[in-house]
Amino acid sequence: MQKSAQYQLTLAHINDCHSHFEANSLRLDFDYQGQTIPLMADCGGYAAIAAAVKQIRQTRTHPSLFVHAGDCYQGTLYYSVYHGKANWDLMNRMGLDALVLGNHDMDPGNRGTHPLVDSANFPVFAGNCDYSVEADDKPFGLKNHSNLYQYQAELGIARYQLIPFHDTQLAIFGVTLEQMHKVATPDPEARFHDPLAVAQTTIDHLRQRGIRHIVLLSHLGLTQDRELASKLKGASVIVGGHSHSLQGDFSAVGLDQGLVYGDCEIPSERIPVLHAGKFAETLGVAELTMDADGRVIRLAGGNQLLVSSSVTCPESAKYPQAKTAINAFNALPYVVPVSPDLEISQRIAQEYQPALRAMEHEHIAYAPKTWHHTRLPTKSLPQGSELAPMVAHGFYRAARELGHRVDFALHNAGGVRTSLLAGDVSQADIAGRMLPFAIPLVCYQLQAKHLALALEGAINAAINNGVQSTGTGSFPYAYRLGYRYDAKAPAGQRLTQLKLFTEQDRWQVLDPEQWLWGVSSAYTASGKEGYQALQQRKQSLTLPLMMSDSFIQLLQHRSLDTLQVAFELDFNN
Repeated sequence: MQKSAQYQLTLAHINDCHSHFEANSLRLDFDYQGQTIPLMADCGGYAAIAAAVKQIRQTRTHPSLFVHAGDCYQGTLYYSVYHGKANWDLMNRMGLDALVLGNHDMDPGNRGTHPLVDSANFPVFAGNCDYSVEADDKPFGLKNHSNLYQYQAELGIARYQLIPFHDTQLAIFGVTLEQMHKVATPDPEARFHDPLAVAQTTIDHLRQRGIRHIVLLSHLGLTQDRELASKLKGASVIVGGHSHSLQGDFSAVGLDQGLVYGDCEIPSERIPVLHAGKFAETLGVAELTMDADGRVIRLAGGNQLLVSSSVTCPESAKYPQAKTAINAFNALPYVVPVSPDLEISQRIAQEYQPALRAMEHEHIAYAPKTWHHTRLPTKSLPQGSELAPMVAHGFYRAARELGHRVDFALHNAGGVRTSLLAGDVSQADIAGRMLPFAIPLVCYQLQAKHLALALEGAINAAINNGVQSTGTGSFPYAYRLGYRYDAKAPAGQRLTQLKLFTEQDRWQVLDPEQWLWGVSSAYTASGKEGYQALQQRKQSLTLPLMMSDSFIQLLQHRSLDTLQVAFELDFNN
């Protein structure tokens, strides 16, 4: 039978939604007639995205797919309260066709990932994740789970899905981060293979069987996706996430990242790469035309701002042209008005919102000023984050209240997600926005020399100093610790001073052989992102408290303006 000359596919895609189910209220700096006019618009959210996807399926006469490129978990109070149940319930109602697991989807280990895989009415992909050494009777085991398209050790390929596509078949498979054990907490039996090698072997396997149209889902980030795109042979398109990359020209509304939708000119020998930002703010809609060999020969479409309510100008009195500016904004090609899906809107409002709204109205403290959070020290904040040491103070106090002797608390910058704004502070502000990751605290004992190596390793990773960086989130902040870091010193000698704020309220330089008790999140204590030396600890104990619990308790017992910041940093970069 003669094959069709062209194969059309509408590919709707999202990534890194992080439990942002409701529409996002975005401030958009609209460039209008030479002026920057601030506009507010409710964009995206699961109900709006579901409605847009439903419209696509109703209006297209050719095949369509709706895929998620990972990190549906964590991020908001919806996850902190419901621990994933709301995520898979709402994604099932959205009509997803596929999801690749991201690092935050593996944060809770099998205990949290298994319910997602088990409950999803769509296939879940992690084609370079190898569970073959899991015991057959392991609780929450994922080995050979029928809905997890994982690494097939006997064939050396990713398990894939085949779906009817015009007069042939289309294959979907997915890969995720090889360094997963450094950035997340999957169960120890999970092994992660080189995504490039697994992807190429899988593509070769498919093409040997006559499958030419191949969609690769990826949770590697744009940089690694570009490497895949330049090195892989035979895939049609890569749909990615992890780096929160918003492709397309959004310069008119102040969201531009300088990225081209598809990341290459079409047609090209290079495989197109699609990313759709973050937090369900946008929906990517790619109109693909492929030839019989699976190569994309035309790419149209782009990321869309799905606007579900009236756009406003909060300073309309200052801008007399605000009304015409709003009309011009609504006429932008990537601004799409949408009526949110009623079923999903009602499900969120009736099943999940009430508990969150109660927490939002429960004020636990008052912030007389804003405490700023930054991951790395800056010129204006030479000590770095004002907030992270306060969070560490919460860890310290919580451990002490539970009767544990601790000398210091340590926290990584990426574990704090927002600044603490002036005004009333609610439980929702802390557990839903500032410290949204549901990770317990761990007490441990180790020597000062290993603590110094852990601090150096974390800073090296944060600033990419001689190691492969996993991002700036590893930068260490502490309570009752002070340190000096010299980036130009030899590796292993960059922490030139380490001191402890003692019970006598004075700083004491630590002897390298001295034993200390510390408290951190379980994520940091496990040695992720440069903190490997913490694995040299002698003892450890997991506490029955999450990170957010400890800070909430601190604020309930101490006013913010009386908190002591026992942290000193001398950072020579």
